[in-house]
Amino acid sequence: MYQISRLTDFFSYALDFFEFYRYYILVITHNYFFMSLAVIKTGGKQYLVKPGSKLKIEKLELNAGDKVSFDTLLTADEEGAKIEIGKPTLSVKTEAKVLAQGKAKKVLVVKYKAKIRYKKRVGHRQPFTQVEISK
Repeated sequence: MYQISRLTDFFSYALDFFEFYRYYILVITHNYFFMSLAVIKTGGKQYLVKPGSKLKIEKLELNAGDKVSFDTLLTADEEGAKIEIGKPTLSVKTEAKVLAQGKAKKVLVVKYKAKIRYKKRVGHRQPFTQVEISK
């Protein structure tokens, strides 16, 4: 019985605390936990990104640590309540930091023709740039 009374005291105190600081908690959660989404265009492709996301894109001639900005086609919050669509792009630019340059895993291409002893094997590694979206 003693533990139950302690728990009820704790929950009543916690409810009073949250009721008093409700406005501040809503502001903090809105600014930090519900990040905005954006659709960017680079290398002939479109990517759905949010701040802090890392992605591999077509190779850019930049060094690791450099900053790069992309055209933003669309922005929205995670709930989908506020959406801005560009015609064709928005004036807002999405900024990113280059993390690394690299090559993808090797893809083998085999050419083969039956009955004439023709067989050719070629490998290809696609270069990419890894970036982290900052804002």
